[in-house]
Amino acid sequence: MPQSRHTKLILPAKLPDELQVLAKSQEVEAFLLATTDQKNLFITGHPEYDTRTLDREYKRDLEKGKPISKPNNYYQNNQIVNQWFQSSVKLYTNWLNLIHTT
Repeated sequence: MPQSRHTKLILPAKLPDELQVLAKSQEVEAFLLATTDQKNLFITGHPEYDTRTLDREYKRDLEKGKPISKPNNYYQNNQIVNQWFQSSVKLYTNWLNLIHTT
């Protein structure tokens, strides 16, 4: 999922017992965490972004002359590739199903 270039979550070697990492990557470490009772969910990225949101933000910052790098894993052959859509749908679907069953 899209991640802010201004966010870096550095986790301690040992997490508190009530916190668990549900999803992580090498680039951003943990991006989905929850309490062990699953009453609290922490998402560090933007699964809600539509396909063009990141492109608009990138171009906006370029026009303002801000020092910015091209988003990783977003453009392929100068085309936008939304690689997070299916995972985002699954994330929200599972979350809504959990809410309705508890």
